[in-house]
Amino acid sequence: MEENLMEENLDVDFRKQSNAKEIWRRFKKNRSAMIGLVLFVFMFAACFIAPLFVPYTSVTRQDTKNKFAPPSVAHIAGTDNFGRDEMARILYGGRMTMSIGFIAAAISLLVGGSLGMMASFYDKADNLIMRFIDILASIPPILMALAIVSAMGTNLRNVVIAISISRMPAFCRVVRAAVMGIVDQEYIEAARAGGTGDFRILTKHVLPNCLGTIIVQTTMNMSLLMLAAASLSFIGMGVQPPAPEWGSMLSEAREYMRSAPSLMILPGLGIVLVTTQLNLIGDGLRDAFDPRLKT
Repeated sequence: MEENLMEENLDVDFRKQSNAKEIWRRFKKNRSAMIGLVLFVFMFAACFIAPLFVPYTSVTRQDTKNKFAPPSVAHIAGTDNFGRDEMARILYGGRMTMSIGFIAAAISLLVGGSLGMMASFYDKADNLIMRFIDILASIPPILMALAIVSAMGTNLRNVVIAISISRMPAFCRVVRAAVMGIVDQEYIEAARAGGTGDFRILTKHVLPNCLGTIIVQTTMNMSLLMLAAASLSFIGMGVQPPAPEWGSMLSEAREYMRSAPSLMILPGLGIVLVTTQLNLIGDGLRDAFDPRLKT
């Protein structure tokens, strides 16, 4: 008996490895997705290893005698209206924007995905959960985030909470739809008949089969969450100066868009590039997990 169980586990592990290799092979065939992945990894690494090369004091240290300095060896991208190093602020600002997007996506997935799984798995909870989600979905995400931040206060924690709640309905509905197509399968009924508990069925049988949908949904929503964070900071309801964040940097640079356009171009370009790269990666993952979309 133990030998049979070991053979079954080895067979399952082999199938998982084979599926992962096949997904990666299909993903590599998508040239635009690979370009997006390479560029995203480069920008992510540049922003998150910035402390190794650029001290944080360069972000906040003001040098009014050196305002709007042109690019030089000391300041690769020049300085801003307070004489602060613009490249340092771009790197640390990207770190802040991406961190907000990743954390908010994880919270939205955890809460919204859990609600979606419960709604699809338990008929009695379905109506209650989905009516609550419908109420949340009836409010535009950016307006909901703005209302939550206004009520709770403008700080980093509240911004993350606000945009996480605003994207929860999307995660809940996608996960619920994915799980509903699985819970009625014969192997789920066989697991129930064999006395397997609900939690084990969800984690061992249901979740692995809808993992592709969850990964694609999370990747595609990261760009929306980053845009929401930058939008809140742009109107003064997100990350507060002097902390660097691409949205707040755009807001500060509005006054100097004619005299020093680079102050707006660089953070704006950062937002555009990161969101585009995530969308390309999401499209590639969608095609890789479901090759029928190509046929």
